[in-house]
Amino acid sequence: MTASPTLPRPENSTTVRTHPRMPVTLRAVRGGMRILSSIAPDRAAAIAEHMFLSPRRHPRPVAERDMLATATRVTLNSSYN
Repeated sequence: MTASPTLPRPENSTTVRTHPRMPVTLRAVRGGMRILSSIAPDRAAAIAEHMFLSPRRHPRPVAERDMLATATRVTLNSSYN
């Protein structure tokens, strides 16, 4: 019986990545949802759905607020005839 040849192993594999530590708030939400889902699964599902479907709101940048302060509202009419 002959030994099968071994393939060279790269020192820096691209298939394995190191991930930074998860933020504390995300760990807290995940833990809370895990507990809530065992106590009230319907409520946990409703909260998870709301979190998934609601976009994050970010404050507008100063440049955008300045531009909107000097903007002029224009109404465009369209018709489907």
